[in-house]
Amino acid sequence: MHKFKILVLIFFTITIFTFSDNITINSGHSHPIQSITSNDKQLFSCDTSGTLLVWDIGKKELIKKLQISYLQVKNITVNSNGTKVAIVETDTISSFKLSVWDIEKEEKLFSHKMTGLPLFIKFSPKDSFIIYSKTDRNSLVFLDAEQGYEVPVMFEDYGLVSSIYITGSEKTLMFYSPSGTIQYWNLLNGKIKTSPIRTRKDLSFINITADGAYMTASDSNNLYLINMQSGKTFSSTKISGIISSSSIDAKKELAVLQKISNKFILSIWKINTIQGRESLNKIKTIELSSNILPVEELTLIDNIVYLAGSNGEIISTNIITDKSNIFSKNIMANITDISILDGEILIATTKNIINMKANFLNNSSKSINNINFSLNITTNPFKEETGIVNDKFNFYIYPKVNRKGELLKFSNGDFVTLSTNFSSPIISAKYIDEYFLTLEKDGSCQNINSITGNTFFEYTSFGINSLESVFGGNLIAGRNRTAFLKSPLLHINTATEEVVPIKESNIIIFKMDYDSITRTLYTLGFEERNSGLITVLKAHTGRAWELTDTIMTYPGEDQAGSFVVDESKSRIYLSIGNSGLIMYGWNGFTDMEQTNHIPKNLYVSENLLVSLNTDSSLSFWDTTNGELIVNFFLLKSGEWIAVTRDKQTILSNSSLKNLIN
Repeated sequence: MHKFKILVLIFFTITIFTFSDNITINSGHSHPIQSITSNDKQLFSCDTSGTLLVWDIGKKELIKKLQISYLQVKNITVNSNGTKVAIVETDTISSFKLSVWDIEKEEKLFSHKMTGLPLFIKFSPKDSFIIYSKTDRNSLVFLDAEQGYEVPVMFEDYGLVSSIYITGSEKTLMFYSPSGTIQYWNLLNGKIKTSPIRTRKDLSFINITADGAYMTASDSNNLYLINMQSGKTFSSTKISGIISSSSIDAKKELAVLQKISNKFILSIWKINTIQGRESLNKIKTIELSSNILPVEELTLIDNIVYLAGSNGEIISTNIITDKSNIFSKNIMANITDISILDGEILIATTKNIINMKANFLNNSSKSINNINFSLNITTNPFKEETGIVNDKFNFYIYPKVNRKGELLKFSNGDFVTLSTNFSSPIISAKYIDEYFLTLEKDGSCQNINSITGNTFFEYTSFGINSLESVFGGNLIAGRNRTAFLKSPLLHINTATEEVVPIKESNIIIFKMDYDSITRTLYTLGFEERNSGLITVLKAHTGRAWELTDTIMTYPGEDQAGSFVVDESKSRIYLSIGNSGLIMYGWNGFTDMEQTNHIPKNLYVSENLLVSLNTDSSLSFWDTTNGELIVNFFLLKSGEWIAVTRDKQTILSNSSLKNLIN
């Protein structure tokens, strides 16, 4: 038996505030940061969950949070007054889009399909164009910054471009080509102004001064200062281990991030004029603390270097005092799974197991005017990503990532072992008619008696990533299609152990759910069409599952897409790509009330739909009318914030008011 002391946090007194605008909680990124940039007053950062955050540098406050995409967001750039951003949305494989957003209105202006990751994206000085460079000959693409259509600007061959500078009048473009040339072009007629200027080849980490006179760049061994008019090297310093650099600021200073012998070093450089000749000089070296693990993103403004940390935090380092501080960090608890039973919700985080009660959870109409919550918190024995499943009476937890599987019953703060008969972490567990169906990371499947914990059926096939029990007690396994198994669906007879491939055109099935009332299997996977992959939700019926209907397709690969079947109403709730949350029933598709969160997993119980979102928030809907009830945010401290559909904000503690903007 596992026994842990339970900490009971029941909030009888709840503080309520009412706000008229959208609620922003002052928390950092919950996923790794992909890009960071700044202007005079604001810091902009985006991450792998598709989230863009805008910070007030002076107040150190989050002023905007935009859920831009379900894909990763990279290569952020900001226009001249900080009201618009251009970003790249990508799955890093086949989907690449440049999107432009109005920050103040919180809306997308347009998107533009690309063939791959650009070398850079940039607004022109007057915000007439957005320019990016593709990895191809004549690589520059000019887009109208208002409407997104391509603008023909360059009319002669010029090659690959890795960095550009445009004069304030937008009449002249100069750029560096990896072939080792600097070129000047007239943007009014699209013709070259002078012969290409020879300089060093294959330079990287290129930054051009605000007046366009010089550029700093490096190869594997040196950092250079190069005159943009002559191509001559004015300064050369040996340096190793460069992994990133900032833009050159107004004081002509540059921050360079190095990794040397597993240590991270910030070196600060300045362009000086000595006896009429410019040189690049190192003015400071700062060894970062061993607990700071930056990624390859940084920006320099007003003597402060802002570094993107590997866990989503932003570190600020003062180049005058050499002192580093956390500018922002994620204060949200990392919710890994939930389960609903008899009007209660059990929440798993990597640190705790939380039993939540709320007055709307067991109310059939969900029309609650005064929402209240109480939370009981118990230490998570696994201390890692944890899954939850329930039978008719109890909750059970299991480890999902690092440790060998274990199924523990949770009751009154105690954990009682039901089964340890596992060889690897458990991917999923479902309760079906007095037994648990489990799937492990190594492809092992088990039927486990929910009373005795004994295993009465086992099957293993490497590569299974989803599993469902269907009529007759048989199993359907979803997996990748391979050269040996042409179908991504397998029918497993639990009586004879016979395994039969099911005819299916998808190349992968990664999520499934089964409606036992209509005997319909629903699958979410990828199908190849027109030399590309699309995400497809399908319904499978028939004795051999030979009848297939396509319910919904999405033009792209969204392996994070989610859906759940509500058997009681013969409905499906789904979220794929940027489609928002949708209900599918006998009369077609209906939009649920939208929220600024992207669902990661969906759960349904009676008239309640719950979404565990990519940012670890929880959203609750009333399925009788499709209305959002409340968004719930659990903090690492155990405190919480709830925001109702009418923007009423409920706090577990009045001191949390300073976290809300």
